[in-house]
Amino acid sequence: MGESKLPPKKLSLSDRKRRAILDAAILEFDIGCFESTSMDQIAARAGVSKRTVYNHFCSKEMLFEEIRREVFAQIADIECEYDTQTPLEVQLITIATMQVEQLCSPAFVSFARISIPLSLRSVEVAKSTYCEFYASQNVILKWFRDATEDGRLAVHDPKFAARQFVGLLNAGVLWPRLIGGQPAPSKAVRKCVVESTVSMFLNEYAIRKP
Repeated sequence: MGESKLPPKKLSLSDRKRRAILDAAILEFDIGCFESTSMDQIAARAGVSKRTVYNHFCSKEMLFEEIRREVFAQIADIECEYDTQTPLEVQLITIATMQVEQLCSPAFVSFARISIPLSLRSVEVAKSTYCEFYASQNVILKWFRDATEDGRLAVHDPKFAARQFVGLLNAGVLWPRLIGGQPAPSKAVRKCVVESTVSMFLNEYAIRKP
């Protein structure tokens, strides 16, 4: 007999309202801009009272911080356990593909459109967003360290290498869309970006055994 699975836990009314507020805030911040969006607009889109919004989030800044936390948590949830037997290229293609899917997700793209103008105007927002984004890459960082300890990569600065790796993916699928006005990358473009990034990375860091 197979294991019985419990039905997913239903969200409470308070949790559903909180979710609606966050979703509404993302839309309002993205449609207009952070500074001009009012809590009244967010409440109206979420279908809740202004008091309810303030019961969950005391300010727009707190809303932004929670949106940022959720977006980066999705990236941090990428599973990429190092495997001593699987070819590095296969593993890195899997990792890069998952990363690209997150970078191309509507939630991440909306967050990027919201956060970039804020970061340009606020050094504190820029620093905290930058730090949180790269903190979300710890799973990739650990993979690089494990592969290096296993003698298959020569990565002397894993943090720098992780930023290079993610930076190449950003350059291929994110920045053209955000600052170049290009359409969302097709599956073929994503595949090309992933494969070229992995190839460049391994050409630099893979240990070639005779």
